[in-house]
Amino acid sequence: MIASTCLAYLWTLQNSHLPKLIEVTPHVMKLSEIRTKFPLTDFATRHWLGHARAAGENQERLFLWTSKFFMDKPFIKFWLGFRNAIDEWPQALISNYGRVPALYFASLAGLNRSIELLLDSGAKIDAGSIIGRSALQVAAHEGHMELVMTLLDHGATAKARNMRHHPVGSGSHITALAAASWNGHIQTVQLLLKHAPDIDAGAGCTTGPSGEYNFPTALWSASFNGHLEVVQCLLVGGANVNAYDWLHGTALSAALSTAHTQVSLLLLQWDADIHTSGGDSHGNALCAAVFGGDLALVENLLQRGARISSHEEEYETALLTAVEVDRIDLVDVLLSHYTDIDRKVLDDALRRVRSTTDRRVIKTLLDHGANINHPRTHLLHMLCEQGSLQTARLLLENGADVNNQLNQDRNPLITACQNDRLDVVMLLISMGADVNHNNSEGVSALQMAFIYKCFEIAGYLLKNGAQISEAKSYHDPPLLTSCNCGNFEMVKMLCEHGANINQQSMRNQNALEAACNHGDIAIVQFLIDHGANVKMCDSNALTVASEKGYLEIAQLLLAHGADVRGGSPYKTPMQAACYGERIQVVELLLKNGAEVSVTAFGYGSTLNNACHTRNTDMVDLLLNAGLDVNAQTTAHGIWYGCY
Repeated sequence: MIASTCLAYLWTLQNSHLPKLIEVTPHVMKLSEIRTKFPLTDFATRHWLGHARAAGENQERLFLWTSKFFMDKPFIKFWLGFRNAIDEWPQALISNYGRVPALYFASLAGLNRSIELLLDSGAKIDAGSIIGRSALQVAAHEGHMELVMTLLDHGATAKARNMRHHPVGSGSHITALAAASWNGHIQTVQLLLKHAPDIDAGAGCTTGPSGEYNFPTALWSASFNGHLEVVQCLLVGGANVNAYDWLHGTALSAALSTAHTQVSLLLLQWDADIHTSGGDSHGNALCAAVFGGDLALVENLLQRGARISSHEEEYETALLTAVEVDRIDLVDVLLSHYTDIDRKVLDDALRRVRSTTDRRVIKTLLDHGANINHPRTHLLHMLCEQGSLQTARLLLENGADVNNQLNQDRNPLITACQNDRLDVVMLLISMGADVNHNNSEGVSALQMAFIYKCFEIAGYLLKNGAQISEAKSYHDPPLLTSCNCGNFEMVKMLCEHGANINQQSMRNQNALEAACNHGDIAIVQFLIDHGANVKMCDSNALTVASEKGYLEIAQLLLAHGADVRGGSPYKTPMQAACYGERIQVVELLLKNGAEVSVTAFGYGSTLNNACHTRNTDMVDLLLNAGLDVNAQTTAHGIWYGCY
């Protein structure tokens, strides 16, 4: 009933409602517009085929509608337009569907009467096979055995090959046999084997219209999914147990990597080669077994003489895989079968360690001779970055160089500071880390801590001998950073450890200016008390305080001799205060002798700035103080007020 209703809805939509809408609509309606105006479109499009499959075509009403659908190409195209949009399939798949025969969809749903109707009407039984969309391929994929039998009786080609891989349904399998094997449809597989299918199709590349594709064989597909009966059936039917392609490898590697023990043992009984490469994903059978994680299978392969590593191939070794899957039992059993320790393999395995790796795995590798200080091993840096304290301790206790540099860029201590790992910093220093080491840019651990505002770490470094550098760099000096952040305790600590209070950054900003910018009068007072030069000729401290309206800080600076004209040729305190609409600060500056009419390059006059803010009180204050209303810079004050 539901399937019939859905088809009736879509049919009426296509043949009745849309033509009427198009007559009165000057543009071609988009699918999204149709779906908005007819909200049941999505449901009908998505679900009619599934409901038809469940109901079967014994109901005459349903067969009436399915036969109408499958015999009408425009209706199928109309339906597919919606289905593609709803499922958001890639454009390549949509274009492929232009060649998908109606027989495919009838077979997908197992609609036998519709298939008979289509065949009687002259439908080509193998149509769509080149794109994996033939009736036989999809019937095998879905396990419709009776339908497969019907199609074969009508002459469907069992060995027809898919030449254009795509991931949907039967399109990802090279033949009907491979599709049935993937899903474990044993009766369908047995039936297809009686019709001389290409049993090893998929071993190697298949060349299609758009290039080469790698499909798995039927045996690989069944092995990967653990379908023991199907595997047995294929082997008895003559499948090559060692069929191989570079992407998928062999059936044995597929079974081992997915830990299908019984299938793996069966393949071994049929003399599957344990030394053949496992394809792009696994180095060999042993690697695949380790990846699958079945210890008994790993031991079985080792007893059969499986190689633990092979440098003849550029693939994973079993030991590397064991480290990747983080299994100490697998690492132990593999290392117990080494006759001669391969240092390179051990070093490579150590580089696969992650911060979450079982420390027993790491300890075992180190005990067997892995070089923790190998130039390509950056494990300690990674642990410092991620804060893996106990694992970092393990490495250091086993000989890791605490000052090892990473590409001349940073050492473990700098890395820990950069990532705010105080506990790791404490560990590194306790193990002898050089607290005053600089990286290639001249940045020390202390500077790095300040760059990333890790003040707790910075304090710990200072207490443990870190020196405050006065060398110019692209980064602000520690004291300036602390002032910018308003960290009074750190400011005091830096001064206690000899920081130069008047040191300037590359932008010529000093600590006093930074403190004024932050607005912390306690820090400003502290800096002045400890020798900050308020009268520096290029200091912008008063200008910054004036623009931000920090009246008390401005008073403090002026009381200690700050130049009321400021220290910048580009902006004076008066201009800054006018621009910031700080009337009280303007009054303070005027009382302390500031010129009422000030012009500085690029920043306009005091009148310009006051008019620009449209602050009439500020303008009145300036005029009452004797400002010349006709004073001009690059822009006239009155013009600004009218703008």
